[in-house]
Amino acid sequence: MYQKLAGVESRFEEISRLLSDPRIISDQKKFQALMKERSSLEDLVSVYREYKSVKKQLDENRAMLAEKDDELRSLAKSEIDILEPRLHELDQKLRLLLLPKDPRDEKNVILEIRPGAGGDEAGIFVTDLFRMYQKYAERNLEHGLDRGRGFKGAYLLC
Repeated sequence: MYQKLAGVESRFEEISRLLSDPRIISDQKKFQALMKERSSLEDLVSVYREYKSVKKQLDENRAMLAEKDDELRSLAKSEIDILEPRLHELDQKLRLLLLPKDPRDEKNVILEIRPGAGGDEAGIFVTDLFRMYQKYAERNLEHGLDRGRGFKGAYLLC
């Protein structure tokens, strides 16, 4: 897994170098494709770099446990107690980020909710369901919202 991450990191750096090449900048299609690829790798590379940093700190603190100074050893032990859970958390995050992306993730969704037979209760259910989806979108779908200027678009038919 970590060899693959090292390869992803080197590809990210390669893309960053390519994006500063004037020939790439003049070819807008290639530039956009590289920007999109870089953007898709950015979160993974960021977490991987943090993972490497925490692992290095953890190794250094473990080496300090062999020191003769009791105060230094207790300080290293307290740092290890903080760093080990963080390393585990980052490892889990990396595993999640390495899962293959669904090709439909980039596409928009049209959701239509209509009341069926049932009169007022069906209408109340549609209202509740709509509010549930609205709250879900507010909490989880940041890419659908432009935080600075509002929604990209909204449709509501009553």
